Amino acid sequence: MAVNVEVDAYLFPMLHALKYSQYAVNGVLLGTSKQESVEIVQAIPLMHRDLCLSPMLDAAFALIDEHCKAKSLQIVGYYHANAQHNSNGISPTARRIADKINETMKERDAKARTCLMMIDNNEFEKLAAYLVGGTSAEMKKTFGLTIYTKADNGDWKSASDVNIKGFGDESTPARLLELVRAGKQNSVVDFENHVDHHEKRWLDAQIPA
Repeated sequence: MAVNVEVDAYLFPMLHALKYSQYAVNGVLLGTSKQESVEIVQAIPLMHRDLCLSPMLDAAFALIDEHCKAKSLQIVGYYHANAQHNSNGISPTARRIADKINETMKERDAKARTCLMMIDNNEFEKLAAYLVGGTSAEMKKTFGLTIYTKADNGDWKSASDVNIKGFGDESTPARLLELVRAGKQNSVVDFENHVDHHEKRWLDAQIPA
């Protein structure tokens, strides 16, 4: 199954993880899905502390559902970064939430497909080194994350056909470096921030200029 990721849907999870590098972070991926492909067009940051806090997640997903209806989108996946930098596998929390999203979307549409985006700390460090060092050939195939899709046996399997827009011409990694150098990761607003400060845009936030 092909997974295609728009630029902002890649940048938001990376910036979210950088803002709260001492914590695990998570979020929801929106777009469209077919039996043979998933198109990810938006990433909505959720939490950076209590990732398993059910009432908070329930409230967030209710608002996201309304947002999806208004934008003619659907939930197509989940992103997650582990707190420990030497832990890059699918954590129990990530698996549980991703499984629940997959189950819910399948109940709505049997043909729906979802994915799990795990930010890989080791790969992310490689990407950072390539960005600084200008190693173009390696940078084009180092995303700093791994995307998984559901296999027939129900396990999450690394997707073999992933396209993140702007990696072929290096514009997306260059944009990420530009944003990080300007400290724009600190402008990312997740649901926890929104709960604390309701005036902060969350669902329709834009990548900082």
